[in-house]
Amino acid sequence: MPLRVHVVSFCLTTMYDQCTTFKEYCIASNLIVQNGGNEFNEDTGRRRHHRKSEKRTVILRTCDLQGTATGDFIERAITVDYSQGGMRLTINREIPSDTPLLFDFDNDFIVPQLQGVAQLCWHRRSDKNPSMIEAGLVFKDNFSKFILASQLGN
Repeated sequence: MPLRVHVVSFCLTTMYDQCTTFKEYCIASNLIVQNGGNEFNEDTGRRRHHRKSEKRTVILRTCDLQGTATGDFIERAITVDYSQGGMRLTINREIPSDTPLLFDFDNDFIVPQLQGVAQLCWHRRSDKNPSMIEAGLVFKDNFSKFILASQLGN
């Protein structure tokens, strides 16, 4: 994972294309840059990228825009699917809607210990289990988007 100063200087700014990690590892970065970083179809509100259906544990915490954990929300969730632009997951309680979320994946994820910033796009009660909530999160940090784009082959 990049150092915090690196993330603040490059990954969360418009200067991401000057990052040495971006230049070296993000082969598919031109896909995101070409559409201006817009991962959602504005007409349907759905993700534009291919989704990988896979159950993985992810920890969610409220944070600031630089990825520093803040507040008291911390919850374990399970992914339903994910793409380079976001993820759908199931969770036991509602996610704060206007707050950035720090997400942490375990070692068994496609990119071990991937960490980044996301935000809630939508949520609803699960059809299969009404006590669970399904939620869609959009990635807000460029590092997560680019790394997943290269790993998923998008």
